[in-house]
Amino acid sequence: MVSTGNIQLFDVREPSELEAGFIPGATNIPYQKQITAMATKVGGPSQVKQATPEVQKICDEVKHEAEKKAGKKFDVFVAKSFTTQVHVGRDQFVHLRIHKSLPHSGEKLQLHGIQTSKTQQDRIEYF
Repeated sequence: MVSTGNIQLFDVREPSELEAGFIPGATNIPYQKQITAMATKVGGPSQVKQATPEVQKICDEVKHEAEKKAGKKFDVFVAKSFTTQVHVGRDQFVHLRIHKSLPHSGEKLQLHGIQTSKTQQDRIEYF
């Protein structure tokens, strides 16, 4: 029995599996739908947004490290959108994975990964 206290019970079976029975009081969220929702909320990519001055500042701070990891210099390094997608000139794009530490650790930026040879249409995914 599920009480109405501070517990919320989720049944992650697919709708077709519920024909065999269900737990009264449980909320059905099919597994695949739950994983997709969690990826968006827990470390997954957010909706793509237009780059802001703050995003450009972050990119400026990691440019040298990005060039080092990519093994080449970027003449143009302008943020266009984020989750993190950086325009590096004409039709060349790179994806950056940047970690910003928590305030108690100084909010330092660290480049964790770079993917080169991207296009503006390439989906931004965790790497």
